[in-house]
Amino acid sequence: MQITKLKVSNFRSLGEEETIIPLKDMSILIGNNSTGKTTAMQALIKLFGVYAKDRELVRADFHVPPGVEPEDITEAELYIEAVIEFAELQNTDGSGTGCIPQLFHQMVVNGQGQAPYVRIRLSATWQRGNTPDGDIDSKLEFITVAEGETITDDNRIPVKPHQRSLIQAFYVPAMRDPRAQLKHDSGTILYRFFKAVKWTSDLAETLKAKSEEVNGLFTSQPGVKTVENLIKAQWKEFHDDIKYSEARLGFSATELEKVLKRVEVYFQPTPEEKSYTIDQLGDGLRSLFYIALVSALLKLEADYTSMTAESGIEIDCNSIPVLTIMALEEPENHLAPHLLGRVIGLLKSVSSQPNAQVIISSHTPAVLKRVEPENILYFRMLNPQMRTCVKTITLPPATSEAFKYIKEAVKAYPELYFAKLVILGEGDSEELILAKTLEAMNTPIDRSFISIVPLGGRHVNHFWRLLSQLDIPYVTILDLDRERDGGGWGRIKYAIKQLNEVGVPITELTNIEFEDGSTIAFTNEQLEGMHLWPLDPERLELMDKFVKWLRKYGIFFSTPLDIDFMMLSSFPTIYQSATEGTGPRIPNRTEPAFLEKLNTAIKATLKNEKCTGYTYSEEEKELFIWYNYLFLGRGKPVTHLLALKEIEDGALVGNLPEPITALMNTVVNRLGRR
Repeated sequence: MQITKLKVSNFRSLGEEETIIPLKDMSILIGNNSTGKTTAMQALIKLFGVYAKDRELVRADFHVPPGVEPEDITEAELYIEAVIEFAELQNTDGSGTGCIPQLFHQMVVNGQGQAPYVRIRLSATWQRGNTPDGDIDSKLEFITVAEGETITDDNRIPVKPHQRSLIQAFYVPAMRDPRAQLKHDSGTILYRFFKAVKWTSDLAETLKAKSEEVNGLFTSQPGVKTVENLIKAQWKEFHDDIKYSEARLGFSATELEKVLKRVEVYFQPTPEEKSYTIDQLGDGLRSLFYIALVSALLKLEADYTSMTAESGIEIDCNSIPVLTIMALEEPENHLAPHLLGRVIGLLKSVSSQPNAQVIISSHTPAVLKRVEPENILYFRMLNPQMRTCVKTITLPPATSEAFKYIKEAVKAYPELYFAKLVILGEGDSEELILAKTLEAMNTPIDRSFISIVPLGGRHVNHFWRLLSQLDIPYVTILDLDRERDGGGWGRIKYAIKQLNEVGVPITELTNIEFEDGSTIAFTNEQLEGMHLWPLDPERLELMDKFVKWLRKYGIFFSTPLDIDFMMLSSFPTIYQSATEGTGPRIPNRTEPAFLEKLNTAIKATLKNEKCTGYTYSEEEKELFIWYNYLFLGRGKPVTHLLALKEIEDGALVGNLPEPITALMNTVVNRLGRR
């Protein structure tokens, strides 16, 4: 049994238009502050919270549209609906079906042969009244008609208290106090534990007798007697009625129920001789123990049928919630990084139990890299509507080659979810160079919420589709790789086909007007053969036009080769001094060995024994010797780190390669800095 979606209208930041929030056994809510994550959790609590006060609606729960003054509203309506499905119906062994009869009569289906589900809806109306908060009329009902069909009064059946209690939601706020759940108050976790204990028949009498014995021992002490007599004497000075006239000292917890209210969890060993209670632990350990406590409760209730009589546990099947939801805000709070992995692992374990569902919210990439992207819900505030929008993460088909690559890349760079703009690059070089450049331009990536995500040039359309779906702006920088296998015209063709994959019409991509007013048109067949177009001077000029034209789609190329070669060409002296050694041995240009060294460097740089570098100038080809030494002979990041620390910010910005300058200007403009 699982809540598979919430349908919400007019609740807090979720506006009048119905918002659908899909849920799984474990769902992770992400997004910037004040985007509606807590609102989504509170919607669940209004339906299934264990405390009556948590389920109460107040005036502030009703959405106020932008531009409307609250005092001008005389009436408002909202609804929160949970759609509950039964995955256990698919179990061939019949396991887990114990909960179904309790909701059997409330089930609906969309059509013959389709799985049944249950709809529970909280509807409420607020009206301005004589009190400052107005009057709220709310109803919790089963909706006995399929989704998409008109709801009439005949399709509404009130939810009875025992039916509501079949689903219980514990809400753990970001500022949490687990001590509240370690009391015996009705509705708490500890209460549910003790309710399952099978107490022996003589426990109450034995407890009372032992308590009286302790009381007698206590009050027999001379000092206690003296204090008790003083209190009695003073009490009689003020109270002369026979009722309540005797004041005595002793322990009042002589009944089982009173004793249970004083039960505490103790921890040993401690730095001191005495045991520690929960309030003496640090905030991080309190959070850990709270999660462990919920996990233990769910395991107890899930495994009760297999427990023996000797376990001392006897559970009334009808009193067990068929589903317990743990809504936990920011599990990373108060925790050391190495403990966060344990917490996420424990939450996954909780969610895997058939009677549990976990919903967490987070702001940290450390949590997101430990969960599956398919379980993530992305929350964003729409402007100027001032309402929450909820998006799921769509990945390529699981059977495709791109699926695992994109999934792992997203898990490796989860900060992209929180970015105002994402720069998709080829690899580590782009990450280092662009981050340094943005900092030099007074647009540091952290302060500007920019994420630089290495692609390796693979499956770029899937990243475009993902970011477009989440409404996160992005730009892309790719290597042109002229004369390398698949480079040059092959890279132009790749970019055009990737754009077509994400919905840009092919007619728009094959009928082009360039910046200088010149045009070109070609067929789909010609596009398929574009990688074979020659690299003669005329075509190189045309290639440059294509490179600049693609910038309108946010695609930039490191030309003529890659970003490493561009930086070496722009700052040759600094990069050549960043050798941590003597550098390559370059023969005199008049010696035959020089030509041999040059040809070897050309073939190594262009990664092909047949390449001659004929599209590059003589100066560029000579730089291939240094390129081979600096970037192929050792790690690229090391070279860039050594060089970039020697370049002053002003010199860096003033001498950037033109493609990087164009990219940076686009980034700054999209961030609204200019």
